[in-house]
Amino acid sequence: MHNIFFADSLNGWAAGDSGIVIKTSDGGSSWNILDNFTDNTIWDLHFLDENLGWAVNWLDDTVYNGTIIHKTTNGGEDWETIEFPQSETYIVDIHFINSQTGYAGVNYSPVRGPIYYTTDGGIGWTLADVQPSVLNYPFLPLKKFYSSGNNIFACGGAIDIAGVIWKSTDSGFSWIADSTVAPDPINELYFFDSLNVIGIGGDRELLYGIGMVKTSIGGNFWEYFELEILGVANSMDFRTPAEGWASLGSIQAFIYTTDSAVTWKEVSTPGNAEINDIIFIDSTKGFAVGKDGVILKYNYEPNSIKGDSKNQLQEFVLLQNYPNPFNPKTSIEYRVGSIQYVTLVYDVLGNEIAVLVNEEKFSGEYEAVFNAAELSSGVYFYKLTAGDYTFTKKMMVVK
Repeated sequence: MHNIFFADSLNGWAAGDSGIVIKTSDGGSSWNILDNFTDNTIWDLHFLDENLGWAVNWLDDTVYNGTIIHKTTNGGEDWETIEFPQSETYIVDIHFINSQTGYAGVNYSPVRGPIYYTTDGGIGWTLADVQPSVLNYPFLPLKKFYSSGNNIFACGGAIDIAGVIWKSTDSGFSWIADSTVAPDPINELYFFDSLNVIGIGGDRELLYGIGMVKTSIGGNFWEYFELEILGVANSMDFRTPAEGWASLGSIQAFIYTTDSAVTWKEVSTPGNAEINDIIFIDSTKGFAVGKDGVILKYNYEPNSIKGDSKNQLQEFVLLQNYPNPFNPKTSIEYRVGSIQYVTLVYDVLGNEIAVLVNEEKFSGEYEAVFNAAELSSGVYFYKLTAGDYTFTKKMMVVK
C-alpha cells in the first residue's frame, strides 16, 4: 500500500501495487476491496468528497508510455480513464482544490518543469510556469502538493542536490521554486496555520540525519535542521497541534513529537512494518499503510505513560542508537514489559559481538551503553527479543 486518503471522517481510500484500491465508509472500522481498473501500481489518489476523486498509475507498453489518470464520480465504484497528454511523463502526486482545478506533480518528464495544471477536471493539462531555482539544474522531481488559504505549495527535490519547496499565489498557474531550503528532498509538509509550516525528508543513503525545515512567515524563509536520527521520513501527520508522527519506511520505525516538532523520538513500528503513508482523521483516529498490505490503526490512550496523551503503539520498543555513527560508545534505549529480554550485537556475517542485556526487566524505559573500542569500522546490528517480539536495527562504527 503506497498511500491513504480520507475525504471526511467516514470515507477513506488506500491504494498500492497491482492496482489495489480499498475503501472504508465507516471511518476505518471495515474496508472493502474495489474492482480493479488497472493492474499497475497506483502512485497517488485524491478525493474532494465521498464521490469525486482521481488516481494515477504509470503505463509502459508499445502503445503508450507515461501516466494514466483515472477519475471517479461515485466513490471509486466506476472510473473514467484519461491518458496524460505529455508522454513519458510520470506523475507521483495529483491534487485538486475544486472539481475543475487541479495539479500534477511529476517525478520525470522529457520537458523541463515538474508541475502541470488543469482547469477542466483533469481532461486537459498545461505545463505551469515555474521560475527556476537558484540551482542550474534542469529538473527537480516533485513529491506532494498542499493547499493553504489562497496559496498552493509543493515539495520535493533530488538526493544530494537539493530539497525544493514550490509556492504559487495565483491558483497554481505560476510558481516560484526555492531550492535553498535543504540538501536533500522534502517529502512532506505540515501546516500548523498559514504562517507556521514544517517539512521533513532526508537522505536515502542513511548516512545523515533526517532533515527538517521550518517557516514562521508563510514560506518566505525556511530554516533547516538535522534530527540526528538515521533514515528518511517519507510521510508525516499530526494528531494534535503538539503530537505528530512521521514514518521512516524501510527503517521500520516511526518518529514522534509531543512538543510541536521541537524534539523527536524514535519508536519501532508494530511487527516491524514498513510504512509508506500515515494520516490522522481527528485527534483520536489515525491510520498508516505500507509494505505487504499492512494497515495500522492508531490506538488512542488518553492516560498513557508519563501522563501525556502519546499513544503507546506497542509494549516493547527498541530505539535507534545515539549517536550514530559513533566511536567508540553509543547508547541504546528500549522500553519493555516484565519478560525475559535479550539485546545482542552482531556483525554483518551474523557473528555475535556482545550480549548487552539478558535478564527479566520490570515494565519501563531503559538504556544500554555499547563500547566498540575493540571493533573495526563497519556496520553492525543489535536485536531486541522479548516474548514473541523481535526488533533489529543497524548502527555504524566510524574510526
